[in-house]
Amino acid sequence: MPDPIQVEQDFQKLIEYFDSALSIRHRYKLFFDFIDTLEGEFKKYESYIIQLLDDLPLFTDHLSWSGIDPKEIEENLSVLERIHTQIDLSGKNDQYNERKKNLQEVCLLLFSCLNHLEKAVYYLRKGTGLSWPEANSIENYEGLENRGLDWLFEILSVELKRESKRSAEQQEFLERLHEQVKDLSDSRERSILVPVAEKYSLDQTGSSQYGRLRKMSVELYGEADSNSRDELIWMTNIYGAEIPSLEQTKASILASRKLFASGSNRTNSGYYRGGVRFENTVAFHNGNSANLGIAALWYSILLGTGKQRERYTVYSNVAITGDINKDGSVQPVDETSIRLKAEAVFFSWATMLVIPSSQRAQFEAEVEKLSKKYPDRGLEVIGVNRLEEIFYDRRIAAHNVQGRIHYLLNRLKNEHSKFVLIPVIIALLLVVLRLVYGPIDRNPQNFSYEGSSLIIENKNGAEIERIEVGEQTAFRYKNPATIEGFPLTILFDINNDGINEVIYGKRNRLNQSNREISDVTAYSVSGDSIIWNRELMLNYNFPRQSGVTQKEMLIREMGLVETDDGFKVVVNANSFYYFQTILYLVDAESGEVESEYLHIGHIRDMIIEDIDGDEREDVIFTGINNAYWLASMGVLDVENFHGFSPLTRDYKPAGIHSANELYYILLPKTVIAEYTSPILKYNEGRSIYYDVANQTTRVLVEEGRTTFRNQVGEVLVSVSFDENMEPSGVGTSDVYDIVARDLYEEGEIREVPDFDYFETYKDSILYWTGEEFLLTREYFKNN
Repeated sequence: MPDPIQVEQDFQKLIEYFDSALSIRHRYKLFFDFIDTLEGEFKKYESYIIQLLDDLPLFTDHLSWSGIDPKEIEENLSVLERIHTQIDLSGKNDQYNERKKNLQEVCLLLFSCLNHLEKAVYYLRKGTGLSWPEANSIENYEGLENRGLDWLFEILSVELKRESKRSAEQQEFLERLHEQVKDLSDSRERSILVPVAEKYSLDQTGSSQYGRLRKMSVELYGEADSNSRDELIWMTNIYGAEIPSLEQTKASILASRKLFASGSNRTNSGYYRGGVRFENTVAFHNGNSANLGIAALWYSILLGTGKQRERYTVYSNVAITGDINKDGSVQPVDETSIRLKAEAVFFSWATMLVIPSSQRAQFEAEVEKLSKKYPDRGLEVIGVNRLEEIFYDRRIAAHNVQGRIHYLLNRLKNEHSKFVLIPVIIALLLVVLRLVYGPIDRNPQNFSYEGSSLIIENKNGAEIERIEVGEQTAFRYKNPATIEGFPLTILFDINNDGINEVIYGKRNRLNQSNREISDVTAYSVSGDSIIWNRELMLNYNFPRQSGVTQKEMLIREMGLVETDDGFKVVVNANSFYYFQTILYLVDAESGEVESEYLHIGHIRDMIIEDIDGDEREDVIFTGINNAYWLASMGVLDVENFHGFSPLTRDYKPAGIHSANELYYILLPKTVIAEYTSPILKYNEGRSIYYDVANQTTRVLVEEGRTTFRNQVGEVLVSVSFDENMEPSGVGTSDVYDIVARDLYEEGEIREVPDFDYFETYKDSILYWTGEEFLLTREYFKNN
């Protein structure tokens, strides 16, 4: 039973702290510490609780909840619900509900950052009151399995585009949450995340410590007053340096200037003035651990002053901590802050944590402890010894080389003293370039994605066109590995005039009728006009699948194939909610859809190769067959392309006949899949490759996923086929072998799959004859 006098004293002290506590997190800590002293006597101290409830702030800024374990917030929610059951909040229901929903929203965002999708879906339902049945099927969000925020952004985008009845409150929540997630994922130049340790003294007896993130940016103001060094003013709150200071950044600017001067063809043409700013300046921290990040951003600014072709940009979702000396050597941070800083980054949207190499083991030990609670988080710790190492690592910084023409023009623009002569110089430069090199090359030879645009470049790397494709398309395909593995742009000379046209796809475009559409467009750069445009639709009904209502298809990848009737574009498009995939055969010149291959199940990967040596390219694909609950692969002759894949009666469509595949194969699960993914109906083909030299086709099949040493690993099997598509070998991933060994040692399986096992497995593979599936040996005996 609490002492009423002590409760009154604690309350008065708490009110005093509330007035001075700037941190939202600290206020919640003080509130729930006080609630804990009441020992459940909430009714008796109702007036205290109601008064404090009025003073509880909301987590309106994503920086304010960084570093918090969502399970801590769940405990706070549980206490609030107990309070609600015991005291009369009829006059404070709005305040109570607002804070409860705010904490639930923070839980949703944090669990998404941690890739704990089951919990994220739970709070998504709490916040919206919607059922979200599709959120339980992760296979609908290919490529997002280990990227919780991207997953959340994708399903929110789809829901907001859907024509459904929602209350104003539900609509407002969805729009606000969508904007928050977009803001967390957006890339911003000259900005990074800095993990900090915040410490608050309560009284003579104790203090509170928290790890959290601050967003730091460095701005360029212009030329410095000094003619001997850069000037970088610290414009933020920091203990010991509340007044804007040049000395605070001295080591950082000297280190970045030294690195800048070490580059080839870099001349010191002047010094610059700038400022360091922190978002949410009322949050205090102390120490010099932001200096490494400041040096990295200032170096990027020096490169971007318009006089360097080569640029490096640090990604804004990277967290950096470390001090630095004037020579560029990274110095350690305060060891007492390591745990707090690891928590700050782990419980956030940051993708990487950059730290001093000398303290890597300590940071990794803290991250490993946290990973035991949340094994799907997968935070990577990167140690650096010197400033330049940040720019060697493509996970941390982007490397760009400006096109020669744009580079020369930018150089001219930055010659301030010769401003009047710039138009004349530019005109002369263009004349010289035309005489020396001929007309500016506008023949598309390369492409990339940035923001919401497809960027088309010539052979020299100069940008010649930007095509708007939308943020969702650019976001998915800005990674070079994704562009190469799942191409969504083809550069091809359609009209044989020596200039490539651009054939490109767009995903999730919202048109005026509020439908979610993917389309393919052929565009002429030389003619500055669209040649043709084709929307991707499902034109078939499924009499025994009454739940199928969506007709729009979501483009995944494209390829170019030569046929007897000219060049065709093969487009792989999936239904977002349902099981269908269509491979469209589109005439490259006219844009007309000439054939459609309807596959019962998503096709995850597609390649175009001549696998039988007849000098005619075939379409080879892999994915899932929903009718048979198995991974599948197939080979299509583009001259005989139309029809549907093997299926069962319940999946049969109307208005189309069965296809005549060159090969259609089902790949059974191995014994390991029954233990790693017992609730999944099927395994799935993830990727397909063709080895030209050995005439071998290889399919990578995902058997499931498992957690090993706090990391989520894919259990993979690689099945190879010879030139006759007969299985020639089966390989396994390291994770597969580890899981197999552990299951054997635990007595779950009788033997570890070995050579003999996989020889038997090869014979269990099923081949379609056009009427039925046969086992390998029987199929090849009859053929």
